Amino acid sequence: MSRDRINILFVLPNFDTGGSEKLVLDIIRNLDTERFSPVLAVFFTGTYEGEYRKLGHPFYVVHENGLRSKLSTFFFLKGIAERHGIDVVNTHHTSPLIQGLLPFKLFGGAALVHTEHSKLCFDAKIHARALMLEKVFLKWADAAVGISQGVSDYFRDELNVPAAKVRMILNGVDLKRFDLPGFDARACRAKIGVRGDAFTIGLFANFRTEKNHAALISAVSVLKRNGRSVRLLLCGSGPTQAACIAQAKELGIEESVHFLGVRMDIPELMNTLDAYCLPSHFEGLPFSALEAMAAGVPVVGTDVAGINEIIKDGDNGLMAKAGSPEAIAERLSDLMDDPGMAKKIALRGREFVNRFSFEKMIGEYEALFSEMAERKRLSARRTA
Repeated sequence: MSRDRINILFVLPNFDTGGSEKLVLDIIRNLDTERFSPVLAVFFTGTYEGEYRKLGHPFYVVHENGLRSKLSTFFFLKGIAERHGIDVVNTHHTSPLIQGLLPFKLFGGAALVHTEHSKLCFDAKIHARALMLEKVFLKWADAAVGISQGVSDYFRDELNVPAAKVRMILNGVDLKRFDLPGFDARACRAKIGVRGDAFTIGLFANFRTEKNHAALISAVSVLKRNGRSVRLLLCGSGPTQAACIAQAKELGIEESVHFLGVRMDIPELMNTLDAYCLPSHFEGLPFSALEAMAAGVPVVGTDVAGINEIIKDGDNGLMAKAGSPEAIAERLSDLMDDPGMAKKIALRGREFVNRFSFEKMIGEYEALFSEMAERKRLSARRTA
């Protein structure tokens, strides 16, 4: 890699089609390659590997040939940093920070930027020991990026990261991807088996407990019992998918719930919807809800952290009580019963999402990486 450019290593736990994985892929796709040379390492690969490899940048899978020991992982990560002369490492989520601090920062001398995508206290998968280690290891990070105001406040107020180290870089949405003039929504629906004028609801998120697909499936059941003609499109994969398929069958609504798997045509699918619903238990700053707004689709979300940071009830979206299928069904019914209100909410959502500039996000990451690389080089000169 050229020493005229800043060599950046991004590190993710996995590479499935989640929000953080999409963010990293978008950043790498849009970095100024005259200034930056990106490298990506993931602990476990996933669906996005094929998309990333099209870019031609170096790619590493830590546990590609079986689970490595902690010592083997240390030397593998250290080797990547040395091989590519890494200036800045951007870790995402807890495990890359914990396993990357020693090889990258303390032994490798790279500047360390850590990004979190939600408040860790909400995530049942983050046990107390890992949370404690993150809190300690963040003391050595050069910068901590929160993708929302709530996550940025969490760094300062609960993880005790000095305010000077905390940077808020809001998730940005590439609005152009969702503006599809002349798009035939009816034809797209027909291809996936949705015919007629059924009110079509979408949720495009990996099947994980925190996304709470089960509440939305139950809400669709409530709507069906009330005589509503509805269809639900679910995109993604994950550990709770099988249970959700079984739930739809048990409720007798399997013909109304379409499990579409992992899809790369999200802009097109988003433009087929009458409503987008995010029933999560918690979020950081939900990409998919912002993308729905970009497509001009009214959004229903649960009143939880992250979602209530972007939705103002009755203005740019509708809020429902978390964990209540009946409340979710009621808000979706409101959109069905009042097309004028649905249109107004969609327009206000489209105006709101303009605040989340994709170009601004990329520029802020580039400026941060440049600042961290310069700081590293100045430190190296002082110690030479």
